[in-house]
Amino acid sequence: MKRPQSEEKRIVFYILDEFSLQAVSGALAVLRLANETSGRTAYSWRIASHGGEPVLSACGLELRPNGSLEEERQKIPTAEQPSMVVICGGHEMANASRALNSWVRECAIHRIPVATLAGGAFVPAGAGLYHDKRWATLAFVLPIWQRLE
Repeated sequence: MKRPQSEEKRIVFYILDEFSLQAVSGALAVLRLANETSGRTAYSWRIASHGGEPVLSACGLELRPNGSLEEERQKIPTAEQPSMVVICGGHEMANASRALNSWVRECAIHRIPVATLAGGAFVPAGAGLYHDKRWATLAFVLPIWQRLE
């Protein structure tokens, strides 16, 4: 019995300064392979940064996003609304702007899952999404969390 094809999942990767290029490229590779294997576009993605400007990764390579945080905020709630948001950080605690924290909360209000890569985990925490919730993170960020307590 064939399973019905679900609609395309739109994922927004929001990249912070000094993001982990390895984490982002690994996630994008998995989505690309899923599309290739399924023979259809099961996943599409956009890259966003605060002002839509290029962002320097931790290894020094620059990534040019498709758009800005404000452009992504305007897509909620429209047909272009993402199915998921992934906040991509590096190995340090990221400084999130008020606009980013607001967008993350808006995503949660509209039931858009917010995932993180590397140090991006600090953004939803700062926006209050982890309050009274169970969550998991990588071991390398644990010492930073312990300093914050």
